Amino acid sequence: MTQVAELYSNLGLAPIGERDILMADFGPINRFNHGPNDDGIVWRITPEGEKTRVVDGGIGDPNFVLVRADGSFLVSDDATDEIFLVDPQGRLTLFTDAVGHPNGLALSADGSTLYVAQIFGSLRPLTIDDRVWAMPLEDGQPARLPEVIARLGEGAANDGLALDELGRVYVAANGTGQIWRIDPATRETVLIAEGMPGVASLAFGAGEFDHQAIYATSTRTGRVWEVKVGVGGAPLHR
Repeated sequence: MTQVAELYSNLGLAPIGERDILMADFGPINRFNHGPNDDGIVWRITPEGEKTRVVDGGIGDPNFVLVRADGSFLVSDDATDEIFLVDPQGRLTLFTDAVGHPNGLALSADGSTLYVAQIFGSLRPLTIDDRVWAMPLEDGQPARLPEVIARLGEGAANDGLALDELGRVYVAANGTGQIWRIDPATRETVLIAEGMPGVASLAFGAGEFDHQAIYATSTRTGRVWEVKVGVGGAPLHR
């Protein structure tokens, strides 16, 4: 294993272009330990470790990164109720504040729905949430208020999201160590895996990895799990 780059913190990442990744970084301070701030960073990092600050301030604690078809990307701040839009020129604007403490994000194949995982109910006192939201979009912008499509149980602390090629949403329930699958059309929820302490980011396999498996990280153990789900992931925009 080779270290590519050193950051203040390592949160969500997303592929961008042919070789690079976008990486969310809380920056020098964070709301959880220090209070409100706006020093969050989103880096673009090459395989050689070259770093460029795509977002440098204006956001407190960036967490999940979702790249869109036009080259823009969304960034959630799970310490607030904010999801930001970063356009291809790097301009940062508020996309929505309709979901409290948003974490994982996923976009439907037709671009009409943004799925959002809510991780907290509040920070002080700290309360955990279990809701997954669907936000209708028109022309890439919020069109109506979001609605809850699933609740995953007390202590879920919803983290990363992933979408399969059938349009179903996979949710990492960090607090309970489970992965759930939600069918947005029927609202059916299915427990896919459990016994995974601190399960966090989810990604379908690509390249030499099993394309019909989800690879899941942990915030507690340092492990990466392979969970075979029998279906491929939805294509990702780069």
